[in-house]
Amino acid sequence: MREERGSIFKYIPQRAPFVMIDNLLDVKDGVYTSRFTIGKDNIFLDENALKEYALIENIAQTATAGIAFESQGKVEMLKEGYIGCISKLTIHNSVQVGAQLLTTTTKINEIGNLILISGNVYSSGELLIECNLHISKS
Repeated sequence: MREERGSIFKYIPQRAPFVMIDNLLDVKDGVYTSRFTIGKDNIFLDENALKEYALIENIAQTATAGIAFESQGKVEMLKEGYIGCISKLTIHNSVQVGAQLLTTTTKINEIGNLILISGNVYSSGELLIECNLHISKS
């Protein structure tokens, strides 16, 4: 399965300039994978390096898109959602304009309106960031 940039908007509430995934590559049993190429017009750049919080947002958008795809596009449940908690955050490296990110998130648990996910972002096979997120369905 592959959801391209234009159709990704069916699964995430964000719109330009806040979109941090280009396509959803795989969705299987609570594991979601996306790809994103950092453009020179990205609003989260600082001297051509992507800010760390943009990588966290990339993880959150990957999870949201995967969850919405798994629930057959019912993104309404996540349109008002937000990141409620970040834990186990480790930042290993930063990336520059032009880098391609490969992000994998895993849905660990869902309790009420909270979803716990773990996420990892890679570029050229190198782990950039890993963390757990609590995403509220609001």
